[in-house]
Amino acid sequence: MNDNKNANTKTKALLCKIFGIICLILGLGLFFSPIISMRNAAPGLFSLSAVGAILFFVGSLLLNLSKKYSHAGSASQNVSSPGVDIPTPENIINDDRNRMAPGCIVCPKCGRLNNPGSRFCDQCGARLLKVCPKCGHENDATDVYCAKCGTKLDEKQ
Repeated sequence: MNDNKNANTKTKALLCKIFGIICLILGLGLFFSPIISMRNAAPGLFSLSAVGAILFFVGSLLLNLSKKYSHAGSASQNVSSPGVDIPTPENIINDDRNRMAPGCIVCPKCGRLNNPGSRFCDQCGARLLKVCPKCGHENDATDVYCAKCGTKLDEKQ
């Protein structure tokens, strides 16, 4: 399935490149044709310049599109390559957590970074701290046991 998709992407890239080059060449020829034949310039020849400019623009768009298709095909090939690090949502979240400011609190429900000392998430409103029923110590929302006295924390907080 992936090979078929990859072949389709390569075909699209090749067709865009071929038609893009043809449009560029025709566009340049039509754009400069009134200038080349200035001696016997008819009023209709100047409209060819407009058509040539449009063809040149379309050709450059097609060439740009062929580059995108060729990059998309190479990216799908890299997915199966061993040793290639492709960002996943989990990697991005973990990387953000490593770069966050000291004391920021990560919401256990939605993953949003909250300011230090926040009791509730700015995004979803979930409680960010669990209060120990025995000693009253405020623990992270993901903690199972109290950091101060070791009492098991209630999940419903």
